[in-house]
Amino acid sequence: MPTLESLARNRAALTAALFLLCCAAYASSYLNDFTYDDEPVIVLNPDVENPDLVTIFLDRPFNYRLDYRPLTRLVWALSFRRVNGVADPRPFHVAHLILHATVAVLLFAFLARLGPGRAWAWWSAALFGVHPVYSEAVFNASYLGDTLVAAGGLSAMILLDRVVRSGDAGASWRGLAAMGCAAALFAALLSKETAIYLLPALACQLWWNGGLPYGAALGERLRQVRRTWLTVAFWLLVTGLFLAMMHTATGRLMREQQPKKADVPTIGTSLPVRLYSAAGVTARYARLLVWPVGLSPDYSIPAVLPETSPWSPRVLVGAGLLAALAGGAIAVARRRRDNGPLLLLALFAFPYFLTSNIAFPTFAMAERYLYLPSLGLIPLVLLIASPLVRYARLRPRSAAFLGAALLAVIASTTFRRGFDWFDNYYLFGATVARGQASAKAEHNFALACRNRLALDRAIEHASRALALRPDYRDAATLRASTYELLGKSAEALADYDRIIELGGDHRALSNRGRLRLAKGDASGAEKDFTEALRRSPDYVFALLNRAYLYQQTGELGRARADAARAVEVAEATGDKMLEQARTLLASLTQGERDLQPE
Repeated sequence: MPTLESLARNRAALTAALFLLCCAAYASSYLNDFTYDDEPVIVLNPDVENPDLVTIFLDRPFNYRLDYRPLTRLVWALSFRRVNGVADPRPFHVAHLILHATVAVLLFAFLARLGPGRAWAWWSAALFGVHPVYSEAVFNASYLGDTLVAAGGLSAMILLDRVVRSGDAGASWRGLAAMGCAAALFAALLSKETAIYLLPALACQLWWNGGLPYGAALGERLRQVRRTWLTVAFWLLVTGLFLAMMHTATGRLMREQQPKKADVPTIGTSLPVRLYSAAGVTARYARLLVWPVGLSPDYSIPAVLPETSPWSPRVLVGAGLLAALAGGAIAVARRRRDNGPLLLLALFAFPYFLTSNIAFPTFAMAERYLYLPSLGLIPLVLLIASPLVRYARLRPRSAAFLGAALLAVIASTTFRRGFDWFDNYYLFGATVARGQASAKAEHNFALACRNRLALDRAIEHASRALALRPDYRDAATLRASTYELLGKSAEALADYDRIIELGGDHRALSNRGRLRLAKGDASGAEKDFTEALRRSPDYVFALLNRAYLYQQTGELGRARADAARAVEVAEATGDKMLEQARTLLASLTQGERDLQPE
């Protein structure tokens, strides 16, 4: 690897340069708005704007997916502020940028203790810190959990290294380092549930790289584990505490999953198909790491389709790459008589297994899921490829210059990529413009267009979404509501008919009933409102609509009953239509009084 000692022998200078390089690569995020998941998860989350520690750590999360990530929500809460009544995204982007640069610094510190030299450690951390494939994880404020897990996990591994390498003279510090390791693991678990992979990764570090040489006898390894029993006990303690807190808050020990086929194409497929698909995804991601062209601003779902044959070219390439990675790690470990490459392989494999849809087919494929696996992948690939630099016989200064130029090109790509996340309109517009559009991306761009009041364009892209996926109810609903804004009730009614034929819920029935009522079809409207309330008895919108219908038909008693129920439900749930319900109830009450004989 190129030696940095000729450029900067001071470790502090290397650390500062790494931190500033990462900040520069991601600086374009500062002026960006909230995008995609940020609004439902952060902006509309009452736990973020009005934080309460008991609520954040021990109550059911507001997040509609029931993710138990209290530390992530706490960082959001500390970053939240309003400017002129609008949530300000800048503190979130600054916090995320600084945290990502800190992760790169921690990776450098960990690798410097683990591997063959400071130069390899710095180049590995720098490439991780500026590579554009991870930009999705950093530019979105709502994806802070992955970055926090990385920071916590690397801190735990650095402290564990301190534990296992301290001799008897350092016994007084060993206990503090063990507690610090457990605290870092606990923080990672509280940041995102996928941090559970850190347990086997830390176990591998203790077993393979606990200050023992490659090929150490089984007895030596067992003595090492016994010597660090306190550290392992702390791991189990904080893991049990985390699971108890999660169960208290959510009533379950596993995340509630309600994925859609549009988000996760491997849902319902067999284990072999999921294995083939994971291998195919590996081939694609390997190409993106080497040649980061064609990165998707949105989820890369169109490029991640189920692989049904083990003989598919992508499957064969991906399986070959994984085999080469494992074989290379073993070969380097044997050559160097060092377990470090095996630990890096584990650091890649465990988080990648969790997010590859092999065991848990619930994750939408996205580049951001490479963030955690790449903590082990990039250093391992550079370590395996390091002989190529020696064979090239480059002088240290020339190699360092070429490496710096490569980092500058990669960092500038990441900087330019940040502008895709300026807001949802730019984000999904870039996806569509680059020919990477899925039905979901077309729908999301249509929604962004409607929010900008570009209604005709919204209908155009919602129609494209439906052309790509005719059963896409969200796109049909968006197009129907946009037709309503344009006053095209016939087209809107046709779309609501289509939605209900596709199994539409109570909302679609209520919307169709409202349109039927506006067209004078009181009988059809009553049937729709009644069916909507049969499916969802507390749906305030349908209660109010049916109350208005009964008011028009002169059935004031039935209208008043629906309005009273709407007020009751709205008061209990804090529904935004509470005042409208109260006004209608007051009007109906007064109308009944006026009709009573004196």
